[in-house]
Amino acid sequence: MSHMHGLEPIFTVFNYVPATVSPLCSTISCIGMDFNNKPSLNFQVFKPLSSSDLLEHNMFHCDGLLLMVMGTKILVSNPLLKEARWIKCGYSFEFDHSIDAYGLGYISNESPSGCNDYKMVRFRCPNNLSVEIYDFKSDCWKVVVVDKTFHGFFRLPLSSVCIRGTPYWIGYNIYGTVSIQSFDFSKERFETLFESLHHSSIGIQWKDSLSLGIFRGDHLSLLREPHLAGKIYGY
Repeated sequence: MSHMHGLEPIFTVFNYVPATVSPLCSTISCIGMDFNNKPSLNFQVFKPLSSSDLLEHNMFHCDGLLLMVMGTKILVSNPLLKEARWIKCGYSFEFDHSIDAYGLGYISNESPSGCNDYKMVRFRCPNNLSVEIYDFKSDCWKVVVVDKTFHGFFRLPLSSVCIRGTPYWIGYNIYGTVSIQSFDFSKERFETLFESLHHSSIGIQWKDSLSLGIFRGDHLSLLREPHLAGKIYGY
């Protein structure tokens, strides 16, 4: 897995070693390539992991931070600084990778330091009536009760992106409505950005492939590939 910071490519490398070979030899490494002086590799290995911990189920990113949902824990890393933090799941519910959804974002900080308050949201589908919010600064979880009228995620979101600290997802509710939902960390609530019934003017069908994208830095786009059509439409 790789991304760019300026002109320096950053790679996150997963080295999987089966437990039958050695129980604690799997590793996650961050590798950067420095082209400013003599070309070289900047290499940082995080502590050895068990093979079950290294199993990655999902990944999210926000301004260079990577959130990786592993087998039994959550790992957040900053590949540029070659730092990582293991996070235990909250107390309200245990891991269930088939129904747990996540988002990464922040609240903008207007102080002279300019450091944003990064947070993570975790919720369960289809029961979204309460969510867990993790604060990186305090290293604590809190449980927030959501508006009972919200039913934006009958199943796991199809796609997730983060723009200016706000995570967005594509969701299906119990009535078959496709929507784009966001989570406002300052208000601690979900907000609906877009909602479209099937067979509407956009014509989204159940079997269509949908994905969120970002263009021009901070603009959100919806990409749709109709079933068996072989074309991709952008909105």
